Amino acid sequence: MWYERPYSPEVSSDNELFVARPSTNVIAFVLDKETEEFQGEGYVGQRVTRKRPLLAVASSEDEDCEESEAESFQPSPSKRVLRKRRAIQVESSDGDEQSALPSSTLPSNEPDLSTLVDSKPSATTASSNTGSFRSYRSPSSYKRPKFHHATPESRSRAFPTKVELNAPEPTVVTSRVYEICQELYPDNEFLVVGSSQQERVQLTAQQRRNYPIHEDDPDKIEWLRETRTIPNHYRSVLIDGVRFDVGDSVMLEPPEEWKQKHATKASSSNPHATSKWFAKICYMYQDVSSTDKWAHVQYYEHGASIILRETAHPYQLFLIDDCENIDLESIYQKINIYQLDSTEDEPSVTKKDNVYLTGLYWDGHNTKFFRRNLEEEDRARRRCKRGRQCVSCGMNKIQDDLEEWQHRDGAYVQQDVTYHVNDFVYIRPELHETDVYVIAQIVEIHPSEDVEKKYHSVDLRVYQRCDLILRNETKHEFGEQEMDERRLFRSDTFLDDYDVRYIEGKAFVVHRNAVTPEELDDWAAHEDHFYVDCKAESEKPRSTDEFEKLSQRSFRACTECIEARQEYVKEQKRLMETHKPLQGLELFAGAGGLSTGFDESGFVETRWAVELGESASLTYATNHPDAKVYNHSVNKVLHHAIETFEGSRPKPLYSKLGKRLPLMPKPGEVDFIYGGPPCQGFSRMNHTKTVDDYRNTLVCNMLSYVDFYRPKYFMLENVEGILYHPLAATQERPGSTMEGGVRMGVVKLILRVLISLGYHAHFKLLQAGQYGAPQSRLRTIFLGAKRDLPLPAFPIPTHCTADDVQHVTLETGNLLRPVVRVIPSVTGDIKARRSWLQFAPLLRVSVEDAISDLPRFDWIDPCQIITEPQSLPEIAQRLQQGIRRFDAVNDKAANKTLYSGYMEPEPYISGPLSRYQKWMRRSVRDDEGVTYQYTQRYRANVVECVVNVPLKPEANHTDLPEPLRNPVWFEDGKIHGKSKNAYTSVYGRVNGKWHFQTALTSANPNAKGGRLLHPTQKRVLSIREFARAQGFPDHQQFLSLDDNAFPDQIRQIGNAVPVPLASALGRSIGKVLTSRWIEEDARELSPEIPMNLG
Repeated sequence: MWYERPYSPEVSSDNELFVARPSTNVIAFVLDKETEEFQGEGYVGQRVTRKRPLLAVASSEDEDCEESEAESFQPSPSKRVLRKRRAIQVESSDGDEQSALPSSTLPSNEPDLSTLVDSKPSATTASSNTGSFRSYRSPSSYKRPKFHHATPESRSRAFPTKVELNAPEPTVVTSRVYEICQELYPDNEFLVVGSSQQERVQLTAQQRRNYPIHEDDPDKIEWLRETRTIPNHYRSVLIDGVRFDVGDSVMLEPPEEWKQKHATKASSSNPHATSKWFAKICYMYQDVSSTDKWAHVQYYEHGASIILRETAHPYQLFLIDDCENIDLESIYQKINIYQLDSTEDEPSVTKKDNVYLTGLYWDGHNTKFFRRNLEEEDRARRRCKRGRQCVSCGMNKIQDDLEEWQHRDGAYVQQDVTYHVNDFVYIRPELHETDVYVIAQIVEIHPSEDVEKKYHSVDLRVYQRCDLILRNETKHEFGEQEMDERRLFRSDTFLDDYDVRYIEGKAFVVHRNAVTPEELDDWAAHEDHFYVDCKAESEKPRSTDEFEKLSQRSFRACTECIEARQEYVKEQKRLMETHKPLQGLELFAGAGGLSTGFDESGFVETRWAVELGESASLTYATNHPDAKVYNHSVNKVLHHAIETFEGSRPKPLYSKLGKRLPLMPKPGEVDFIYGGPPCQGFSRMNHTKTVDDYRNTLVCNMLSYVDFYRPKYFMLENVEGILYHPLAATQERPGSTMEGGVRMGVVKLILRVLISLGYHAHFKLLQAGQYGAPQSRLRTIFLGAKRDLPLPAFPIPTHCTADDVQHVTLETGNLLRPVVRVIPSVTGDIKARRSWLQFAPLLRVSVEDAISDLPRFDWIDPCQIITEPQSLPEIAQRLQQGIRRFDAVNDKAANKTLYSGYMEPEPYISGPLSRYQKWMRRSVRDDEGVTYQYTQRYRANVVECVVNVPLKPEANHTDLPEPLRNPVWFEDGKIHGKSKNAYTSVYGRVNGKWHFQTALTSANPNAKGGRLLHPTQKRVLSIREFARAQGFPDHQQFLSLDDNAFPDQIRQIGNAVPVPLASALGRSIGKVLTSRWIEEDARELSPEIPMNLG
């Protein structure tokens, strides 16, 4: 029997792992230091059938494993959290993608110890940036996580890191992240790496002072210092011998009514967290009409009383823009406050420190943690009367001033935007459902001078969208007319004396002849930009035949505003050329939807990307040649990066294809980290969820990248289901209801960690279709920025969809509101649903807008069930229309190609018919042709059903001829059971005038979940059409190592973030970058000049 190394009890400092290797089997034992006995039965890895000798670990199938350490083979200074678990046996074949490793990846004289890492049992199968696995669990067989340290001796015996694990590997996290996540993932395994960077809070004796508690009404309240600015106002007061000054923070005793109404189970180890109020004294005064003594305070919220709840730091407070006058008798205790600096991490604070941390504000209406800098606070105080200064009062007054419509110099001003005569504006229609804005030109303004008329008004002339008329004209056609979402026509509709409160922003319109064709395309590429070249005398034209040419001389616009806008566009372009874009690192990169959109915005340059899948990595590297792509696990890559930075000199990492990977960047080189951890565990479409799904822990890994690199900005995206997913819950069996635990646990975790690391952050639920994607897809987006940098706003919707307002109720009772152009007033109609309708300037991008220029083809009907051949005249007619026919039956015996359609680049059937198509074709010459215009092959009965679904919008299996219908769903020719609602997407045809329902990761037309049939052609959608649905440009390639690449290509496309959504997020980040660049340039042009004091 062969041993890894000889046993020597004299030098053994801890429990040690030994490996015995008889023949091709490796048996793991654990030596207990105290008993000096081997403990090993049931401690298992994998049984793998290969051509070369690999691990086959002896096990006892029904016995639990003993808890042990495997630190002897950890390659870095790390902490390992292990679990007690059941035996697992996994068979793997040569053809398995995960097991197809070259024999050179294992040394011939050493055992493969990588498979000895405990696999976290769960009842699911995953394939993501974490490897593929299948395992099984006994719900009652787990212990809470423990924290272990690897010794230097164990690190020196590290095994080479070339081999990727087949079983789920431990999730690699930093100690800062683990400290927060450990209790939220009691059934998962973590590997804690790197040295802890958290420092203890440094406090003076005065800062730690413990103040007496005022349990009852105080016996004596005595003023000490009166202010010089205003009578009866004081700087200090003595309450039962305790001095309170303006600026001090206090704990307040809430009223009894509030206690009864808000009596909840404590969610913090601090008993005062949810039972007391916290406030900051702004000023104090004596009521002249009585003897009452008062203080005006600005409130804090404890993290446990807002969205953080159970995850909140027990001693952290957040200021809010809410203030009130309180009786000094309601003060319970004076508290110590430690104000975090803008660049300071959250220090370690315990109860004995007797101090509360603060540094951020909480905005419950917009679910946002943010930092308000000193300049903003000073500006707010200046809006208050002398001696009565309160930041909350001042900010509310500033906001009121911004929201108020003011008449100045013959124009209106609101939200720092000036509206002149001849300016174009967006008008919010008086509707109860979402729609596009009305675009109109201000003809005349009417300031309110009458007391009875409480609002200003304007006279308007409406400019309508040409697309609306064209869409009505071509509602029975597909791809017959060129559309342009930026083209307007002047109508004969006037709106007189219109309330200015319905104006929601400014549009910029030029005449087509005022710019060259190249300049027009550049102009139309910017938000809120339109052009006009025609008019209609009718108020409601029904056809483009009613359009007349609009001369440039008869068109007037506000020259001052157009010139200012053109100058702004030029300045932004200059700034982008003279300043470096954010250097980005994408995690869970997939095919690169996020990076394609971010790079497209011009404000981000993706330099590094981590992706486990070999095919997706090849796709990414091909389409992003300037980025370094790491085809490896996000866990191993982070582990290796931290080891390298800390000087451990780990062995090189190799990709799954055997290529040596370059070193990761160092902290300070990465400006922006973004990505989307695996979403399957959070998806509401997943009906077999488990509480211990390994994939769900990868959020912690991504946050650990943030901890290590400390980028300027951070973005995490995922499915809507991440908002509702609990952590630390229990369930009887896989797929059963999750009970207990931390509601919205992942949301709380992400926010809590970001705050701890010195970031301010917010999150929203965004609809991809509202940003120009031709599909309906909800995405949860978390955005963070370092506290000394401005927090980017979420992009305002640019396109109108018919989806209803997304209101997610949070645990606090607040609603996660949608993004709107004008946020309703807090004091007004903020709760009204109509106030949150997401009106937008542009019509939706339809399926027709997206794919109508692509080469056409049908499948050939195999006529197996209905043996009558297709009508020859119909075939001839469709061939005359340029619709070719391809066999699509999967017949391996006939040795056919794997795909149906155009296998070589095929010319487009027309020029771009929409702005979207022009954007898709931006890097492809017309003579190059379009690629990937093919489908996969299917069984003959599936092909026959697809071909026979009628060519009408939203047709499905219920419209098939009776012989082709599924007999399980029908009885006596009529649909029965629940299939009428549950299976309407089976053999579902896309509505060409609508958008794609969603992007799928598979293309099975006979499965429910999404409509896959082309709107006008007898087949399913092609790879290129799927790609266009996601916004991937036509030059994008999709590579695969599989013999049949189609499923892999569909999966890569379907898992991506829609490119238009990513581009909109990039432009939103670009707005804060542009502001910073302008400030930096201004400082360089205006250096400080030393004063001559002589």
